[in-house]
Amino acid sequence: MGFSLIELIVVIGLMALLSTISIGGYFAASRGMAARGVMQDTASIIRQAMQVCLIDQVPTAVLFSNRRQGKKEDGGEAYGTAVAIKMAGRISYIAKSGKTAAGKSLPVSDGMLVDEFADWNQSYPMDASDSGKQRAVRLYQMSSPQGHKLKQGVKQCSSLMCAWVGYTQMEADYMISARMTVEDWCSLNHRDAKGNKSYSGIGYDNGNDCRWGLPFHPDNKGLGKSAWHVGDAYGVEIASLDLPKNYIFGSTPPKGPELEAASGTSALVFTPGMVTSASAYKFSLGSAGGNVLITLLNDIDGSDKSPVGTITDDLLKDQD
Repeated sequence: MGFSLIELIVVIGLMALLSTISIGGYFAASRGMAARGVMQDTASIIRQAMQVCLIDQVPTAVLFSNRRQGKKEDGGEAYGTAVAIKMAGRISYIAKSGKTAAGKSLPVSDGMLVDEFADWNQSYPMDASDSGKQRAVRLYQMSSPQGHKLKQGVKQCSSLMCAWVGYTQMEADYMISARMTVEDWCSLNHRDAKGNKSYSGIGYDNGNDCRWGLPFHPDNKGLGKSAWHVGDAYGVEIASLDLPKNYIFGSTPPKGPELEAASGTSALVFTPGMVTSASAYKFSLGSAGGNVLITLLNDIDGSDKSPVGTITDDLLKDQD
C-alpha cells in the first residue's frame, strides 16, 4: 500500500518542524550551559583569591577587564578577562639605572624596581640576551602613599617588567643596613663621612650596596618609574581567566585590543580578616568592591546585549 503525495508532504513538513524545534532547543541548551560555565568560572577565580587571602594572610584582589580580538570596526569580537593577584612584598628601592649579570648596562632606560627582601635572583634568570628581553612579568601596585589604583584597571595599576634580573648599586654612599646615607649616618654618630664610607666597625659596611631588581620592560605601557614609591606594596598574578567570546564583565563593550577596566565592578579587594572561614565565607562583596555583572553581547558593537547573571555573596557561598 503506497502513500499519496499529500501524505508525503505532510510527513516531510512534520519532520522539518521537529528538526527546527530540536535545533532551537539544542542552541538554547548550549547557551544556557555556556552561561552557567561563565558564572561558575568567574566565581571560582574569586573564591581562589579569597582562599589565598585566608591561608597566606596577605591582601589579594581580582581585576576585571574587557578587550577585543581586534578593532571593533574590523569585526573584532569582545571578551572579558579576569586576573587574581596577591601581595608579594614591598618596593624598597627604585633604581635609576642598573647592570646585567655580566656587568653591562641594562638594555632598558627606565631603571628597575628593587625589593631587597625578595629572592628575585632565585626566581628569574640573570640573562639579558635578546630572547630574554622579550619575556615579561607584570607587577601590580596594591597600595601606595598616593593611593592604590586597582579599581582603575590593569594598565593603570601595574607595570610590565623584564622577566630577568639586573643589579644596581644604591645611590652613592647609601647604607642598606642603616637605611640612610653614609653622610647622615656619620652626622648622627659624629663621624667623618669621607673617612667612613666603608666603615664596618658596628656592621654598617657600605660594601653591601648591590641589590637585584626587575627592570622595566621596553613594551611597558602601564605605570612608569615615577609612579612607584618606596614602601609600595606590589602583587603578582596567581590565576587568570578569559571568558568565551562575546561574554564581558560589566555592560560596556570594549573599543579595541587594549585592556579596559570593566564598568561597574572593576576590582574586588580582599584583606585578611574579611574572610574568616574557608567553608563558610563570612564577608560581603560590597565591602570588597561590589557584585560582578556578566553580559552577553549579541552583536559586534554591543547594541544588542543581554545580562547573563551577577556574582553575589550567596553564589560564592553556595558553590563551595
